[in-house]
Amino acid sequence: MLQNKKVNAVIAIVAAILVWAFVVGMVDPGVTKRFTDIPVQLINQDSLTQDGLAVDSTDITSIDVTLSGDRADINKIEEGDIQVTADLYGRHEGSNYVSLEVQLPRGISLDSRSEDRILINIGQLVTAEKSVEATLTGEVAADTEMSGAEVDPETMTIYGTRKNVDKVDRIEAVVNAKLLNSDESTHDVAVKPVDSSGKEVAYVTTSRETASVTASLVNFKEVPLKVKTTGSLPEGYELEGVSAPDTVHIEGSAEDLSEITSVTAEDIDISGITEDTRVRLSINMPDGVKIKDGDGLYATINVRGPSTGEFTFAGNEIQIEGLEEGLSASITDSVQVSISGAASSVSGLTKENITVMVDVTGLYEGEHRVPVSVTAEGNATVEASPSTVTVVITNN
Repeated sequence: MLQNKKVNAVIAIVAAILVWAFVVGMVDPGVTKRFTDIPVQLINQDSLTQDGLAVDSTDITSIDVTLSGDRADINKIEEGDIQVTADLYGRHEGSNYVSLEVQLPRGISLDSRSEDRILINIGQLVTAEKSVEATLTGEVAADTEMSGAEVDPETMTIYGTRKNVDKVDRIEAVVNAKLLNSDESTHDVAVKPVDSSGKEVAYVTTSRETASVTASLVNFKEVPLKVKTTGSLPEGYELEGVSAPDTVHIEGSAEDLSEITSVTAEDIDISGITEDTRVRLSINMPDGVKIKDGDGLYATINVRGPSTGEFTFAGNEIQIEGLEEGLSASITDSVQVSISGAASSVSGLTKENITVMVDVTGLYEGEHRVPVSVTAEGNATVEASPSTVTVVITNN
């Protein structure tokens, strides 16, 4: 008895659903629904290109539409089923108002739309060559990236008005991460013109819609870069420092990378360098590990050249050595002392650090031409001019 009641209840529920569906279908056979942000497609752009023209801008890029139809048909509508187009055939340079055409699935009616026409500004066509670079999109594991990307072709021609073409920095060939693994593979992918920030530039077309990209996924890490020098700079020159990247980006298997904590470049020979010099770094890496953009690693050898200076010593500032007892001596000539050497040795020198001296040992009363001796603290080179002075010796 209880079992029969359950069966009857189920039958009643099913019957109720069928009746409801019938009533809805008879009483309310149609529904309306609003669809927003339907993109406006510009068709027959080739006709503009043939006339040396291109789209410069538009006042709108999408519209909203309200559609009606059977509930089942309306609910099946997906993105892409609604096409909104503006035909560029026969348009002229300047401002053009173009009617919008809306194509709908069979059995669907257009009740209303937010716009009936679009304003299209058209200008003179220009072209430019831009490099094609591969970029990765989609999710990848941490410390994993695309490596060894080779793109064919390496450049493409872009078309558009001067204003829009000048915005383009490069062409991106966008590779979905799902296409790649650790083994190198080749894929044809869509391309797009982008500005320096990676934003797509509108109303610019490319000579090809796709590019071929060969690449793989690899592990990577950043490690410190150590740079050392060997040899000596010429006399008078000083090494102020070596400017090089603090770190390098290395790629390889997770196992190989785990054993590397830093990278050391081959020693840079600074012998004979007399000015700031940029040198390419040479780095030997273990098998299976490479430096990303390793051919583009440079260091700058910063060199400080010799410094010079001059001081004038009057006769009374010149020291007299070896004068016999009971005699006196005087010097009327002045001496110009020139100093040269490493900046660190010269820059801090003053007259107090320089000694100008004549030796009159064995000389007696009279006028004598005596050689001048000059010494300076540190490693600076000094020279006196004139090299001799007149010393007058008299009895006290």
